[in-house]
Amino acid sequence: MLVASKVHRLRSGRFTGDLKIYETSPRQYQFFREYDFTPSRSAVIFFGLLVHQTIEEIHRIALDGQFDSFKEPYICELFERTFRFLSMGNVRPIGLAAKENALTQVMNYFRQNQDEMQRVIQTEVDVSLEKDGYILRGKVDLLLGGDGKLELLDFKTSPRPKESPELVAAYERQLCTYAHILESRRGKGVERLMLYWTSEPRKEDALMVLPYDPHKVEEAGRHFDETVRRIQARSSR
Repeated sequence: MLVASKVHRLRSGRFTGDLKIYETSPRQYQFFREYDFTPSRSAVIFFGLLVHQTIEEIHRIALDGQFDSFKEPYICELFERTFRFLSMGNVRPIGLAAKENALTQVMNYFRQNQDEMQRVIQTEVDVSLEKDGYILRGKVDLLLGGDGKLELLDFKTSPRPKESPELVAAYERQLCTYAHILESRRGKGVERLMLYWTSEPRKEDALMVLPYDPHKVEEAGRHFDETVRRIQARSSR
């Protein structure tokens, strides 16, 4: 998740919110950001939060070294606890079928990635980059490590896109920017950028590895600059 923080006239918003909405449709951006319309996607939001936050709890257990807790009944308990917590918020809970689907995604990830848990370095890693006139703020879902190298992983609860090169390119720009920031901050090279599509039952389909090309960081920066420039131009009217 990459955020363009408010500097001058640019409003705060997520990359998949402000910048992504504007890239897709300037009219939608006007409705959602300038007129404060609320998109009717509460079920999608709840589902995504449920999967993401349960998986995050699994990673936190790994960071605490509590590998004895890695039993399926306990993971189900974490899932139910997360569901109850989210149900107390303002987002309408999902139905039973969607809840079972979310649990299936969590359990598939848990069963097929236990060997990776000892490589977890940090979860929900905050990153930021100051640009000319705005600040990009982001969050990496998972940071893995080994042999002095870093690996970045972001989770997506939708199916792996079959023919969406523009969408994958947008995620690649996002991850390249994260990698550049973390390399500078931690003094370690980034080896792999990964997307994990939790809707896919098999790990070989869920895991998408993207090449990390440092030269693409500059290209991504120009892309963000241009998108923000257009947003600021609209806001100044």
